[in-house]
Amino acid sequence: MDVGGVQLAFRREGEGEPVLFLPPLGGTHAAFNHLRRRLPPCQAILFDPRGSGASDRPASGYSVQQAAADGWALLDGLGIGQAVLVGVSFGGAVAQAMAGTHPDRMDGLLLISTWLAPDAHRSELVRVWAELYERLPVGLFYREVHLWTFAPALYERSEATIRRLQQGLALERGHPDRAVFRQMAEAALAFDGRGLLAGLRVPARVLVGGEDRVTPPKEAGRLAAQVPGAELRVVPGRGHGLVWEDPDEPLQALAEVLNAVEVSGR
Repeated sequence: MDVGGVQLAFRREGEGEPVLFLPPLGGTHAAFNHLRRRLPPCQAILFDPRGSGASDRPASGYSVQQAAADGWALLDGLGIGQAVLVGVSFGGAVAQAMAGTHPDRMDGLLLISTWLAPDAHRSELVRVWAELYERLPVGLFYREVHLWTFAPALYERSEATIRRLQQGLALERGHPDRAVFRQMAEAALAFDGRGLLAGLRVPARVLVGGEDRVTPPKEAGRLAAQVPGAELRVVPGRGHGLVWEDPDEPLQALAEVLNAVEVSGR
């Protein structure tokens, strides 16, 4: 679909309440493949953000604000006025920006393993990742990133799961170019969502792993406090990769948001 001169690759599946899925930094719609067949009834919209997957890769335009504008433009092109947003990590920042620009178009919000405002530790981590992305083969880059994003218990419980994911990432051809990833990382560093969600009045959940070292529970608590009525859920023993470590949790939270939307008649 053409969005301001940029072609975005997308897929739309199912019927019911529209739900837009926003992937993590450098990710594509494939970040949600393990959830797709188990989603609660809804109209799922999954897409590759500009710069990744099968979407166009312009030289610039990778701010969080532009990503938010792309998200709304995609929904406009599909004839969708209202939607539930699901954002993971960087996708959670994009979801906040979308809600901040068009709160009237929000039906619900699910934020997973994401952040509210800059933090010195996370900022340094993202800067290091941006440098490593420029220097390392993709497969080795994600092996290093996963040491931060997955809880140690997952390596003990199911190392094969991690290896399958890493093998898939190493083979995938949709990774952003180095210069594009650098701009995405800079956008993550610059994002500050304080004040964006204060006027939001929709069913909302904020999920975080109890062992998340990238966006720890304290940061998730700050974020949840910005959304009136939002429920914070800390999942013990899980890390920043919560959506892959324990997919039942985000699926349950999404079902709750969708049920609340239906009850409220939004």
